[in-house]
Amino acid sequence: MNSLRLRLLALTSLLMTVSFAMLGAGINQSYVAALEAAQREVLDSQVIAVLAATQAEGENLILPYDMPEPRLNSPGSGLYAKIRLLDGAIYWRSVSSLGVDLSP
Repeated sequence: MNSLRLRLLALTSLLMTVSFAMLGAGINQSYVAALEAAQREVLDSQVIAVLAATQAEGENLILPYDMPEPRLNSPGSGLYAKIRLLDGAIYWRSVSSLGVDLSP
């Protein structure tokens, strides 16, 4: 009878440990997905801000020197932007990207 209780306790402990590990992994995965979605939304709004500051003059784009997002105006800020042409040539780079290699 005593060994049955010990086996039951060991099995229950093992099941609870596995359940908590799976629950923790699921919560972590949900948290990471939510963080990535929030970061995508922030980046989308920054792209829209750059596009809103851009003016079209014929076939050319005119971008202001001072961008609406202050970090794009500060070299080495960690937030960089660039516009590439279809042939891969860089058409425009943010001031923040000076001295930074933006290769994909």
